[in-house]
Amino acid sequence: MPDNWNTIMTLPDDQTTTSPPDSMPKRLFGKPSGITSPWPVFLVAGIAVLLVSMDGTMLFAAFSALRAGFPQATAADLSWVLNAYTVVYAAVLFPSGGLADRHGHKKVIFLGVTLFLSASTACGLELNVEWLVAARALQAMGAALLTPASLSLVLAAFPTNKRAVAVSLWSAVGGLAAAVGPSLGASSLHRSDAKSA
Repeated sequence: MPDNWNTIMTLPDDQTTTSPPDSMPKRLFGKPSGITSPWPVFLVAGIAVLLVSMDGTMLFAAFSALRAGFPQATAADLSWVLNAYTVVYAAVLFPSGGLADRHGHKKVIFLGVTLFLSASTACGLELNVEWLVAARALQAMGAALLTPASLSLVLAAFPTNKRAVAVSLWSAVGGLAAAVGPSLGASSLHRSDAKSA
């Protein structure tokens, strides 16, 4: 079919037209106009799941440093610094998916990022063990808000025939971050000790 719509086209009922309907796209082949690449959305979602997964495992390598930093606390008390994140994350993860569906995925992601970053700042203050446990619990709440909303954004951004690949890559980012987290935490702790020495 010629690109010039001014060319008269003959219809089956011998009627003619000189212009396409308003609803017909300007391009009949190739990528439709107005469609952008979904990969920037995947990048944002990937960073979100990277932070969530890595934050859940990095602190395992720093447990001995925690005991040295809080000598008055027992091992059971300090274990809640690790466990609070896992317990709260698991508890909030399921209902947060419903919140994202009802109130919008972008709004929930923004809320999750804000809560996660605020809690991370609170963790850096390290006033006492109770403060650190509470900050870690808030971190987990932010992470639980981020996870399902980021996946929903990936599913919405990719066409149906590419969603399986996108979800596989999204899952791989989370798995890689969880695996690398302890090593990265130990490396960060080692560099911190070297600088302080």
